Amino acid sequence: MIVWWAFFISFAGYSLSRGVFLAWNFGQFPNHNTADFLFAFLNGLRFDLFAILTVGLVPALVWWVGSWFIKDQKKWNRLFLGIYLVPQTLFLFSNLVEVEFSNFTGRRLTIDALFNFREIQGGNFIGMFTQYWPLAICSFAIPTLAVWITWKYRALAESEEALPKWKRWTGFGLSLILMVVGVRGGFQTKPLSFAHAQVFQDQKLNLMILNSTFTFIKSYGKEGLPQENWMPEKEMLSLLRSPEFSSKFDLPDGPRNVMIIILESFSLEHMGRVNGDQGFTPFLDELGEKGIFFTHAFAGGRRSIEGISSIMAGIPVLMPEPYLSSPFANNQIEAIGNVLKKHNYHTSFFHGGKNGTMFFDQFTRTAGIDHYYGESQYPNKNDHDGSWGIYDEPFMSWMVDQMNTFPKPFFTTLFTLSSHHPFKVPPQYQGKFPKGPSEIHESIGYADYSLRKFFEKASQQSWFQNTLFILTADHAFKNWRPEYNTELGMYRVPLIFYHPQMKWAGQKSSKVVQHIDIPNSIYDFLKIKPTKINLLGHSVFSDEPGRAVMNMDERYWLIEGDYFIQAMKSGDVKLYSLNDLGQKNPLQDETQIQKLSRKLQAIRQYYSEGLWRNKLFR
Repeated sequence: MIVWWAFFISFAGYSLSRGVFLAWNFGQFPNHNTADFLFAFLNGLRFDLFAILTVGLVPALVWWVGSWFIKDQKKWNRLFLGIYLVPQTLFLFSNLVEVEFSNFTGRRLTIDALFNFREIQGGNFIGMFTQYWPLAICSFAIPTLAVWITWKYRALAESEEALPKWKRWTGFGLSLILMVVGVRGGFQTKPLSFAHAQVFQDQKLNLMILNSTFTFIKSYGKEGLPQENWMPEKEMLSLLRSPEFSSKFDLPDGPRNVMIIILESFSLEHMGRVNGDQGFTPFLDELGEKGIFFTHAFAGGRRSIEGISSIMAGIPVLMPEPYLSSPFANNQIEAIGNVLKKHNYHTSFFHGGKNGTMFFDQFTRTAGIDHYYGESQYPNKNDHDGSWGIYDEPFMSWMVDQMNTFPKPFFTTLFTLSSHHPFKVPPQYQGKFPKGPSEIHESIGYADYSLRKFFEKASQQSWFQNTLFILTADHAFKNWRPEYNTELGMYRVPLIFYHPQMKWAGQKSSKVVQHIDIPNSIYDFLKIKPTKINLLGHSVFSDEPGRAVMNMDERYWLIEGDYFIQAMKSGDVKLYSLNDLGQKNPLQDETQIQKLSRKLQAIRQYYSEGLWRNKLFR
């Protein structure tokens, strides 16, 4: 069939362009072997298939319909090839040009990334081609060769009209199924996304998996991140940089194990003591009394996929699309795992859900996590909840057994599961926990009980006394307490720092903190100075005033000190007291409005510039 012949040659062209990418950048892969390169090539095949089928699907369907009515099949085939080859050739050419251009941008071509071309002066385009003349030759030669082979040997596939009708219909049906699967990127739970290319910790190798056609198509039509430029870079950095670190908290010397526990949907309002009643989290309440409990902590976003990048890498949620599924997902980051590995930490991540859920396993590889433990690694499938994955209690008990095998020091993260919809509780515990006014509360009680059992078992292990535990939630759940049923109340989550040997018992702090502060807090606790940091986050241990920044539906909030502002896309800005999270009584203080507005502009500009120019960490 002429269609599949054309697809095959295009597929060969994409594979050849990936080979050029490897050869051209080979010196940038000193720590990789042949197996890594082969694995990157294999992972890249489905991205190539997506690209070829997406661009060629409409011409292929038009050809098939026309082939039933057009008598001169050879002319019809030539017309198809002419229509098909033009866009395929242009996209293949872009993939080859990107081999070097990606070294400047740190990522593949997207619809919004075309702004980079505007920064190149007209005459410099010619200079770039002359400077990189071997690549320029390949960029023209490979698409030209693909076109020539496709056209020259098209007769090899021009026997379709001789087939009986039933074979033609069968072939069409099978081809359509294969095309749909190819455009979807396979049989995984979610369609192919930028996050599926997060296979290696080396971002350059992940870029080799992608192709520019895929990234361009996937970014088309999406609301992009604005390219903000309100102030000179020097002023922007002066507004964001922290003063010299000082702290009133007792901080240790020497290496310590670190464990982050991310509790699914554990809104602050589920807790009891902080809200003046029994609540649904008796054990979390107890831990809040034993460690430093930050009562004004805010999540980065409203979804798990947003929480994970905020907590692990300090990346706030300031654009409509989650970072992990955005065109910037392949940017270079310095997450907690990346930093601690440089200090000989063993790194791991535990989540009882299906491997691949919400791109956790892909992102954690990029974030410096060497060992991922999910549903696939858990040995007893009888503990599956029938919906999302392994119940919390058995999974967390098994986790302790795995942690006992880790070399010290270690950094690990647990993301719980059972308080996720449909909020299932194991049969033996049904009726044990209060149901409460919300459908989530029984599962919150079970998850809290599972956390208690985890700490009971962990406290018997040798590593426990030397471990910093950080407990928070990925995001809040739909609110039931009136005081939390506000736009900012929907972001309030617990944040507790607990260490068995630290004298932190009973310390509550009303300082405003956010998920993006967790990485820098860990570095200050361990007295580690990373070579690059994200200036948007601050250490919770620092004496400086805390802040939080959120974005939703073209509205921005910046909380700092005792005040916060809400800034609309229209330019309207309102100021409120921190005690007025319901935003009922705007304040008329132009000095504070101007101060916080300028700070918000600095944050947005830093974020925008950091993602567009791949320098969020500096």
